[in-house]
Order: sequence, then structure tokens, then C-alpha cells
Amino acid sequence: MIQKLQLELTTKCNLSCEYCLKPPLVSELDKNAVEKLSGVAKKFVLYGYGEPLLHEKILHFVKALEGEIVVSTNGMVDENFYEVAELVDVFGISLDVNNALRHGMELSKIFRKLENLKGEAIAQIVLTQDNLPNFPELAQRLAERGLDIMATNLIAPNSEIYSKALYFEGSRANADFLHVDEDFVLKILKARKSEPEELKMSSKVNFCALLEAKDRVQRAKKSEEIIEKVEELAKSYGVDFVKPKFFGEADQRDCPYKDSLFVRADAKISPCMPFAYTHNEFVNRRSIVIREHILGNLSEEIDKIVEIKSKFEKLRKEMDFPWCGDCGHVAGCWFLENGMDCYANKPSCSNCLYSAGIAKCLI
Repeated sequence: MIQKLQLELTTKCNLSCEYCLKPPLVSELDKNAVEKLSGVAKKFVLYGYGEPLLHEKILHFVKALEGEIVVSTNGMVDENFYEVAELVDVFGISLDVNNALRHGMELSKIFRKLENLKGEAIAQIVLTQDNLPNFPELAQRLAERGLDIMATNLIAPNSEIYSKALYFEGSRANADFLHVDEDFVLKILKARKSEPEELKMSSKVNFCALLEAKDRVQRAKKSEEIIEKVEELAKSYGVDFVKPKFFGEADQRDCPYKDSLFVRADAKISPCMPFAYTHNEFVNRRSIVIREHILGNLSEEIDKIVEIKSKFEKLRKEMDFPWCGDCGHVAGCWFLENGMDCYANKPSCSNCLYSAGIAKCLI
């Protein structure tokens, strides 16, 4: 038995979010999949790149699966909303301060539904440069209603959305070197081993990134300050607050998808949501292609698929991947262009914002 099985019930969605990585295909998981999946995991997470409440048989999945049930919805589908909320163990609702990036969302409608919820829920919000100033106010409205809160940074599909991101992929040590200029960096490079100890800077400091992205480091520091205030607010109301990180620390990475599988709506199976579909991501100041990593499909035995992913599972448990955020060569990396990393891992988690805690997921 594995720890978690994430089921993408459908790829259909009633919203159009600008930062969404949703695949172009439209498919829906067959309700008969329950017979094969029930009992294979301790926890079942019912959402993917679509809105799960659009699957007309969602109640069938919720009632038939044996284990802890987690559902995340955008809150805009009326049918089965309250029924699902009462039946599951964890009920997440994604929202935002407005619909500038979440086209089709109506915050007033979501709050009306929150007033009528009988059980607990967790509100999820994707933080951006646009909504961060208003996040504390939204967080207070949610906390007043007793909702737990999970904040995450966005994963950008393109450079335009990336410009709205609040994080810096390199380590926080970079924030101590905002004073550097090109002359300073050249001095460090030339000094290397022959100069005094104070010139031997930490290998965690990405000087190339600093020269190009000082504004991102400053933005990340300011974001941390706002999040600290929200954390204190949540404590005052007695609600949980899951906060993202704004710097990528290579030695603190941990995969939230350990010992799990992701079942796509077309029944193909991958080790996690990020590797479910081929898509573009803009990360570390460049565009990269994340290639899908398919282990099999539901026509095969789950135990066989778990065995197939055993090598990759060992890698992600030990987080035996380099961290591109601290590498000065990431902008022109040959390895990334060829779908691997400089440890020869293929696929690789060397750019994964989930592993760094910069992005959060309800799983």
C-alpha cells in the first residue's frame, strides 16, 4: 500500500486561470476505476488539472474509496458542493482576492458558500505580486470564519507570469549580497583560492543571478515580511497557516509526493502531478520543457507500477538532485535542454519548486 494516490477526475474546468498548466486534452476518469484503486493507498487526493466537482460521479468516488479523502475545488460549482464537503476528510477551496488572474471566479459567491459550510475547510491562494498587498485582508476574512489557510507561490508557464512571481530560486544567502556589482563579482572570480578567506564566498551565492535579478531578491524579502504578519494573524484566530518559502535552500528540499502516484484523467500514471504532462515552465529566469514521465496506466497492476518507479522513488526520497537555483550556469544549461540534470538524472527534480517549499500543494 502506498501513502498517497492523487486522482485527476477530469481535465475540464469552469475557470481560466492565467498561471494554470492545464493540458489541452479533455478527458475524464472512468468511475469504474474505483474498483481497482480502493485500498491501494492510505490517502486519496481528488483533484488535478481540472475541477473535480465537474465529474458527475464524484460522489461515487468519495463514497467508494477506502481511506482518507482530500478534495480541492475552485468553489464555483454548485452541484454536490456541500455533499462532498461533508463526506471528505479535507476540503480545500482555491480562491483569490479578485478574478484578475482567475477568470470566472466570484469571491462573493465563494464567501456565501463558506457561510453555509458545516465542516472545516482550508482556503488556498496562489500569491503574486498583484495580490500580495491585499492578502492580509483576505486572510483575516477567512480566519474570522475559522478557515485554515494555505498560501503558495505560482509556477509560471511563461515569462509574463514569471514577472509576477514573488520568490527567488536561489538560497537566502543571496539576500546578503545585494550590494554586489560586476566589478565585485569579477574580483571574487579572480581571487578564488589565492586571496583572504573573506573573499571565498559561499557556493550557495549565485552571483550571475544576482547581477540580473536583484529586484527578485528584494521582492522575496518583502514578501517574507508580509507573510510573517499573516502568520501572526492566523495564530491570533487559532487557525492553521501553511506558508510557502521565498528562497530555494538546496539542503532543505523535501518532496511532498514521496511514496505517491498521480493518475491522470485518461488513466495514465505518473509519479507526481508536475511530471503528469509535458508542459513549459519559466523558472530560474529561463523557459524549460518539463517532459511527462509515464509509468504505466490503470490497465496494469498498481504493484507493478510501484516497482517501476522504485529507482526514481529512492532519488526523490533522498533528494539526490542538484538545485539549479544556486547554479550560475543554469541560463545556458545543456543538461536542462536535454531533459536531465548534471547528475545524469532523467527525469530530474532540479528545478522543482514544490521540493523547495516555494510552491505548496494540498496532498
